[in-house]
Amino acid sequence: MDNKEKKFVVPSSDEIREMDRISALVFFGLREDATDYLIEEKYWQYIKRFRVDRKSNADILDRINAVYQIASGKEVSTTVDSGVPIDKKKLDIKNYIYYSWWKYALGLLAVFVAFLIVKQVFFTPAIDFRVVALGHFQNSGSYMEDLATERLEYKNPFIGVADIIADNSEQADGYSQYGTLAASAFLSTGAEVIITDSKTTLSFLAYMLPMDDFYARLEAELSEEQLSRIVPIYYSLDDHYEHMKRIDQNHSEDEVLPEPGSDVKHIYGILIQDAEFIRSVGFDNRWRSQQPSLVLSFSNSESSRADAEEFIYSIISDYINDALVDSAA
Repeated sequence: MDNKEKKFVVPSSDEIREMDRISALVFFGLREDATDYLIEEKYWQYIKRFRVDRKSNADILDRINAVYQIASGKEVSTTVDSGVPIDKKKLDIKNYIYYSWWKYALGLLAVFVAFLIVKQVFFTPAIDFRVVALGHFQNSGSYMEDLATERLEYKNPFIGVADIIADNSEQADGYSQYGTLAASAFLSTGAEVIITDSKTTLSFLAYMLPMDDFYARLEAELSEEQLSRIVPIYYSLDDHYEHMKRIDQNHSEDEVLPEPGSDVKHIYGILIQDAEFIRSVGFDNRWRSQQPSLVLSFSNSESSRADAEEFIYSIISDYINDALVDSAA
């Protein structure tokens, strides 16, 4: 309890003048490698603590702003050095807009989801197959939908794509800043198949099922050369828990009770790394530090394992056949 209170002792103006970036991050309870997102989150938590009574806490808010400026390198109006009162109205409006955008985003998302539900219930045939794609990519083609409708004969498939930087290793932009909300919405409705990139798979392992039996089928039906073009991805649930603790500093000390068998590794995905094929099926890689990849997995909310297998098998067949044609040419 004492340690928790220490975190919220705001440095004096003199102490702030002596601060460097590392000591400013320590004030926010963050490590030196903290992302901009985590710094913003901590800053908002601290500001929110004192904004209830702005007039009485004006000096404290100014000092927190000053520490945030050192930690993030972003300009924030303060009165630490001059002692001159700042334009409260201007700062309040700026802070309100900056830190309340998510409320409007959630409101818009709620309206959009309500619209989709009404449309789905009253005007659209029932969805008979769902695919959720989660990763730092965008999908601009119709391959997935064409595969589901024309070849596998589903009447009304749903292909949901969320551009998400799950491990916060790169800065989010206009396309990916709402990725977490979109991913949560898609996963809440269930899916047969989950598609990720290799950097995202481990973050969503809890939504996937082992596919050891399916890979055994591939080993039985494909040649050695064909098998060499795909890679089985082995993980355990413990790998997932450790990964989530690493990327979420706010919950890095949370204890996860081990489950029976959670340390056993299974195949949770089939990896394809052919950039040309990935583009041909409509996926555009947006990682700056990662080569294009697709990982095909079974969802743990699947309603039909046979349907999920057929969909993934069809994609693998297309990839292998295209690769064989290219090598023959």
